[in-house]
Amino acid sequence: MNPVITKVALQNVQDIVSAGFRTCIIAEQLGFDKDDQTRISTAVSEIARTAFEYTGGGEIEFFIDTDVEPHVFGITVRDHGNEGPLIEVPGGGVTSETGMMEGINGAKGLVDHFHIDAYPTGSTVFLGKNFSPATLQVTPELIARIADVLVKTALQNPFEEIRDRNQNLIRILEELHVKQVDLINANDELDSTNRGVVALYAELDDKALSLKAFGEGLEKRVEERTSELQKANTELKNAKEELHMQFDGLAERDRLLGESEERFRISAQSVSDVIWDWNIPDGRVDWYGRIDEILGYAPGEFPRTLDAWEKIIFPDDRDRVLSIRDRHVMMQTPYTAEYRVVRKDGEIRSWTDKGTAMRDEKGRAHRVVGSCSDITDSKRAKEAKIASEMRYRRLFETAQDGILILDDETGQIDDVNPFLITMLGFTREEFLGKKIWEIGLFKDIVANKDNFELLQRKEYIRYEDMPLETADGRHINVEFVSNVYEVNNKKVIQCNIRDITDRKKMTDLVEASLAEKETLLREIHHRVKNNLQIISSLLNLQIRKIDDKRTIEVLKDGQARVLSMALVHEHLYKSKDFSHIDLKNYIHSLGMELLQSYGTANEIVRFDLNIPEIYVDINTAIPLGLIINELITNSLKYGFKGRKVGNISITATEDLQALTIIVADDGVGMPEDITLENQTSSLGLRLVKSLTGQLHGTVAIDRTWGTKFVFVIPKQTKTHGETVP
Repeated sequence: MNPVITKVALQNVQDIVSAGFRTCIIAEQLGFDKDDQTRISTAVSEIARTAFEYTGGGEIEFFIDTDVEPHVFGITVRDHGNEGPLIEVPGGGVTSETGMMEGINGAKGLVDHFHIDAYPTGSTVFLGKNFSPATLQVTPELIARIADVLVKTALQNPFEEIRDRNQNLIRILEELHVKQVDLINANDELDSTNRGVVALYAELDDKALSLKAFGEGLEKRVEERTSELQKANTELKNAKEELHMQFDGLAERDRLLGESEERFRISAQSVSDVIWDWNIPDGRVDWYGRIDEILGYAPGEFPRTLDAWEKIIFPDDRDRVLSIRDRHVMMQTPYTAEYRVVRKDGEIRSWTDKGTAMRDEKGRAHRVVGSCSDITDSKRAKEAKIASEMRYRRLFETAQDGILILDDETGQIDDVNPFLITMLGFTREEFLGKKIWEIGLFKDIVANKDNFELLQRKEYIRYEDMPLETADGRHINVEFVSNVYEVNNKKVIQCNIRDITDRKKMTDLVEASLAEKETLLREIHHRVKNNLQIISSLLNLQIRKIDDKRTIEVLKDGQARVLSMALVHEHLYKSKDFSHIDLKNYIHSLGMELLQSYGTANEIVRFDLNIPEIYVDINTAIPLGLIINELITNSLKYGFKGRKVGNISITATEDLQALTIIVADDGVGMPEDITLENQTSSLGLRLVKSLTGQLHGTVAIDRTWGTKFVFVIPKQTKTHGETVP
């Protein structure tokens, strides 16, 4: 079913305008938005204008195609084909100064469907625009309602002035037509008179002269009337040409106006401001831009009325804003206001609003056009900046460090806080406006402009301890730190000056006390080491006086244990760090001493260390040294009996949780019946077990190849002076 809505005959330029106007009305009734209404009416106007100018007129039919999905609002333009079919235009078969080909090609892009069919009597152009059947149900009542709207709105055509001028021209044409009828009647009368004259000529020769005179007079009258008719025809032709030119100008202005409105609408959608147009007589407010989005409404949901605009104004601001607006309308005072609006979701936003009234010749406002901007974010940013500046100012004024603010380019002092004034005893005026290198007390920092330029390039300088002289002659020590940052797109230098005089005195006292304690601790380790060596020497003297091998062996074992402890204290007093011992150096020294003490000329024992850089404290080093002393001693005494060569290896690794020590030899191996648990006669193995427990560690014995002891010693932490595993 394709119900026809209406038809329009293209007989003059006015019909072109009427066709575009009717297209807008029908598109609006079918639910198209303003943009689509403009596109469809522009396309129809272009095709109608081309059909009228090139083919001498035609007919436009408006209908709805409901046989397809989605439905199509269709327009068919049929030309008369008097001068040539319209289909020749887009093919380039005709050139025109009015841009007919560009008009048709432009119309194609404005609709969803476009094609031209050729017939013997002319061409038919079909234009169509899709719309959803869910949006609007097509019924006979809808068609009747649209036809009724077309009749009612005919009197509201925006080209009423053109119609008036057309009616005047029609009246002139009618007057010319009356004159033409008079002329025809006169011609008929002349013909009748001529026939009478001929008859009289035949009958009355004597009246020939008078008839001739009458004929001459009649011919003169005919010439005069003919001249008048030609003049009237010329005037009519000129009037027609002038009317055509006026119609062409109006059509062109209509096209340009449509393009201008389209550009304005697109531009308004792309800017952040919202443009409004208040028609005072009917109270309608047209909005251009993202008004629905800004206020939290769906597209087109926000009412376009003055009352709707007044209701979104925050209640506390409403009376003030309306008063400013009304004064502008009545008294021509400027309309500029800042106020709050309430979005649909209740959020409150801040706006600025400006407008200008358009007035008639009597000065009465009939329209107000303006724009508004959402300044919420910028206002919040400004408030946050002010709050930040206030916080900074409070910190600046109350800081317990001296602060100077310098201009990064000139080095001029722009500000100084009260604490620095109090600290140094100078007045604020003695600081401000001077270059920093002009202030004598800072001469050690920036003695000249060259040093200041170095400060500019580095953007950060720190002096841990710098002497300054105060206004009253006191010498103080300060910590001076300067850095560069930007404020309002301009670089400034902030210098922080902290009085560390008391802290430096305390530090000097602590360092002196620490140096004294280090000297004392070094002396203690040295004396302990010497005392242990004395014990070792006494044992050695005793060994020389004894012949019993068993006793000698026991004394040598004791001497080795004393030596292992002495080595710990020797490494400590020689080290810069009294709290930790280099494990690799310590075990290497211990191993060399034991090889020298227990080795024989008949045996070659290789001592292999695989220990990275590991440091242990004295609480770990002494028991660990005794453990390694016992194991190396046992290997040297019992592990290589009957062999010329042997290997002893010590490996150490550590992680965050534990220290792992592996002591192994490739000797004959320890008998299976000897364990750490059943040793009551061997002091050495009892010491190994006891010292491992003292370190909260574990030990495992591997007899697969020689003898291997694996110790896992957990890392220790200190809590409130106590060592905790």
